[in-house]
Amino acid sequence: MPRNENPAPPKTAHRLLPSTMKTLWGLAHATFADGAITIVCQELNAVAVALATQSPDCAEIQMGRPRPTGAPEALLH
Repeated sequence: MPRNENPAPPKTAHRLLPSTMKTLWGLAHATFADGAITIVCQELNAVAVALATQSPDCAEIQMGRPRPTGAPEALLH
């Protein structure tokens, strides 16, 4: 996976797209609120975000987290 060489710092994104970032943070808080979705789905969402943002370090960390929660192995390939 190619590394994004020039990622926009979060502060830059907030400054340039305040409404969008407010919406995204609201979605993140709702998604990860206690009881909103299962822990398996929370961990799989974190993997999806790490892969979508092309962050190899985050992807490596997140890929190991769903297995202990009972995520089906087929979803992690």
